[in-house]
Amino acid sequence: MNFMADTSSTRLWLEAARRSDSQALDRLWRRFSPKMTRLAAQWLASRPQFPGFDHDDVTQVAFEAFSAALAEGRYPDVGGSDELWRLLTVITLRKASDLARAESAQRRGGDAVVVSLNDSGLAATPPASASVNPELAAAMTDESRRLLRVLADPELETVALLKFEGYTNDEIAEQLGYTRRTIQRMLNRIKGIWSHEIGEQESGHDRPK
Repeated sequence: MNFMADTSSTRLWLEAARRSDSQALDRLWRRFSPKMTRLAAQWLASRPQFPGFDHDDVTQVAFEAFSAALAEGRYPDVGGSDELWRLLTVITLRKASDLARAESAQRRGGDAVVVSLNDSGLAATPPASASVNPELAAAMTDESRRLLRVLADPELETVALLKFEGYTNDEIAEQLGYTRRTIQRMLNRIKGIWSHEIGEQESGHDRPK
């Protein structure tokens, strides 16, 4: 199947899936689930500490979340194969992280990853202790998700998530089919958006009541 035909078919399947067409969802599953499974397997390969689920579990949960989002009318602007794959990359990585956090929380009583900015760019900081307060861990996780939502762009979310997972700029460029320079520009945009957001938040906290 050539690129134009592939993109056209994906658009048609997405339009039908938004109308809860089960056959269209099945076609999207068969088209994209192998790539989602490979991505999940790569994510898990460097995390042998999470034996409670596998790449198939991640793919299943991620696709169910995607299907539910379509039914709710989300992602109306996603149409072509490339756009959809980048969105599914975001969802797959999110669900893999969610499953890992749930397993860690069950074993340790709470776990979270903190999204932050530093002089060199973006960073993800793991909890300093295994005995994290569950309420604090939940708040930190919520803040990480909020910052991702602020980006309001599936491609930027994908780049941010891959960066958090420890991928280099070259590896992210190869994964998404972009040049290294493009990835650096996207990272700069992310840092700018978050710097503005954090600045707004801090100025709001400092404002007298």
